Amino acid sequence: MKNESDDPNNAIIAEPTTTDKKAADIVITGSRILKLANIAHGGDKLDSLKTISLTGKAVGFELTILVDATNQKVRNEFRKNGKLMLVEQLDGENSWQWGDNLKSPLTFQKRKELKKV
Repeated sequence: MKNESDDPNNAIIAEPTTTDKKAADIVITGSRILKLANIAHGGDKLDSLKTISLTGKAVGFELTILVDATNQKVRNEFRKNGKLMLVEQLDGENSWQWGDNLKSPLTFQKRKELKKV
């Protein structure tokens, strides 16, 4: 059974916050695209996500990112050849990093970056 919100023509779109007609059209189009993508890829299930774990590889290292949106926690783990090399963690307002067997506070800039996740 289709939900009314599953119909692209009935998707709830936020009103643009600009008086420029062309910019307003772009905002509506962008909002509609995001809403339709959300519906197409799970809708309510995506909206109810609380935690996520991502793992990726680059030349020479592997990165694991753990995010707990409910508790405002982010943790990045960097490994080289399977060995843990660096950890960066943000837990609400507390943050730290560990590398070379030393634990130290994160810089303001790094905390700011992790908060964006």
